[in-house]
Amino acid sequence: MVSRQFKLLGLIITTLFITISFSEALAKQPIAFSHKL
Repeated sequence: MVSRQFKLLGLIITTLFITISFSEALAKQPIAFSHKL
């Protein structure tokens, strides 16, 4: 049970980290991102 909760917590932290990094990259390069779409 403990390891399962720890994996879930790690997944949430990883998702938040990716989202923040993606948001920063998006703010820096909105034009490049729109071309990728």
